[in-house]
Amino acid sequence: MACFERTYELSGISITCPNVSASFVQNRIQAEARARRTAKDKRGASEVHIDEIYSYFPFRLFGLARRDLNDLAESEFAAELELCRANPDMLRQYLDMKRARPPRRIHLRHLLGFRSAGAVVAGLPPRTDVGLPLRVLRPRQRQERDAVSQNIWL
Repeated sequence: MACFERTYELSGISITCPNVSASFVQNRIQAEARARRTAKDKRGASEVHIDEIYSYFPFRLFGLARRDLNDLAESEFAAELELCRANPDMLRQYLDMKRARPPRRIHLRHLLGFRSAGAVVAGLPPRTDVGLPLRVLRPRQRQERDAVSQNIWL
């Protein structure tokens, strides 16, 4: 099950608006594309925060209001907690580099099996294909989340 489909289920929209999972997923994808395009035009960088993504999301289409943004973001983070898996090859490289080099920045998406919208690897060992739990950090403070969601340090 894809992350956005699980977000749809966890957010409760699946109860209030059943059978629109595909529409929710498509609108979420389009909202992210619009947010990235806008960020690229305005800041020259396409990395965006989850609130920027959901600022382009059609809340009313799904019976929601803008005040539901935090609930949607929390549902998406919860979906990531369930679905994120470390890429075993990248994990090996991560551990090798951590032992061999001084700290350097790498992007989180290189460690995960799919690109996540804000999950941050917080501890090892992460989940592998044998089913060990992936520990994901989702800081309470938005500033902390923003600071760590895009990059981790080796």
